[in-house]
Amino acid sequence: MEEIILGKIVNTYGLKGELKLLLDPLYADLQFKKEAKFHIEDQDYVLLHYQKKKLTVIFSLKNHQDINLVEKLKGKMVSTANSELASLTKGDFYAFELLGFEVFDQNDQLIGRIINVEDTGYQKLLRIESIKDKEVLIPWVDFFVKSIATNEKKVVVETIEGLI
Repeated sequence: MEEIILGKIVNTYGLKGELKLLLDPLYADLQFKKEAKFHIEDQDYVLLHYQKKKLTVIFSLKNHQDINLVEKLKGKMVSTANSELASLTKGDFYAFELLGFEVFDQNDQLIGRIINVEDTGYQKLLRIESIKDKEVLIPWVDFFVKSIATNEKKVVVETIEGLI
């Protein structure tokens, strides 16, 4: 079971035990199962409810609906298991799942491997470590990304002069 480090609790929120989590940008698109388990420090907690706003998650934990019970969690890192994420519809996937995929151009020539997915606020970018030992950014838009084969861990992109 793969553990995902979601981010850091930056503060409490209100008096009813809610916490404010600053997400790692790679995980901005995550959705959680009902009553997902969060791991904070060396203890497991059950998610009662959450609300996302860009890279911030306001959440509360089961049996911890009091500011005095959660104050000690400020500054702690939060992680969860892959299995605690909500299932997506067939053909959909989370951005972090693309890490490690090989990237090929339209002529089936290997370009490199995805090392990060970055969100600029306007669009997402695939950061690729190329076989030429340099990093390349490719916009994650239909014009450039032609296909994503999750079973093969392969992405095919359309390249233009000067992109690679």
